[in-house]
This record gives sequence, C-alpha cells and structure tokens, in this order.
Amino acid sequence: MNDLLTRLDAHITTHRLVERAEEGFRAWLADPADVLPGGWATDELHAQFDSIHLCIRPAHVDYPYFDTRLRILRGNEQVGHYRLITKLDGTAVDDYLVLTSEQS
Repeated sequence: MNDLLTRLDAHITTHRLVERAEEGFRAWLADPADVLPGGWATDELHAQFDSIHLCIRPAHVDYPYFDTRLRILRGNEQVGHYRLITKLDGTAVDDYLVLTSEQS
C-alpha cells in the first residue's frame, strides 16, 4: 500500500496538479467581470489547497481521473472552490470555479 501511495504522490508531482489548479484559478480571474460578484476585486481572492481525489470508477464518464480542489477565500471567509479535472495521463479535461457566497 505504501508503494501505491508513493507512486500516486509522484504522479501528482510529475503532472504538477496543484500548481496547474492554481494557474487555472488565476486564469478564471483574468476576466473578472465574467465570474466575480459585483464589488469584488480579484486581489481580494486567493486559493488554498484543499485535496486531490482519485476517481477510479466514476458513473458519469468512462475514464478514471484526478480531481484537484482548491478552497477560494476572500479574506478569511471561504467563498467557493476551484476544481481541476485531469485524466491519468495528466491531460486536463475540465475545470470549475464555483463561488458560493455573494456577501460584499
């Protein structure tokens, strides 16, 4: 089991999953008018690593994937999350930015 975890950790590092998720989050902020609630500024938001899930037998797609998740914070309040979905070969297939709070 330790060997498997070591190999998974190496895969995460090789494919830069956390760094790529952070880059993806910043890309969403490149056009803040499309994603931010009124009154929010891009410099108010920052991402914090949350988790990486390995989905082996997902019901909704026919391939296994990694789901890399970041918490999105505005100050100390979590206001959403970002997810980067990658196939096992490292290919990004989707990403999501979800903002769950619209407090000003």
